[in-house]
Amino acid sequence: MIGPHGHRLAGAGADGRPGIAYVDLDRGDPALEIALHRARPWRRIARAGELFAAHRADDPRSRDRTGI
Repeated sequence: MIGPHGHRLAGAGADGRPGIAYVDLDRGDPALEIALHRARPWRRIARAGELFAAHRADDPRSRDRTGI
């Protein structure tokens, strides 16, 4: 299981057998502060497609999605 900060929190089946992993995510943990509270606005903007909106091409070839 990978946490919101990108680090491994838990694993299952370390010996090669299937298993189930679970974790209790403490939202007040200082190690998760940036990933949970400060990175979210950036993610929201990126997922909405607004991050590179100013750099998009705007010409007839880019607007026509039916032609090659």
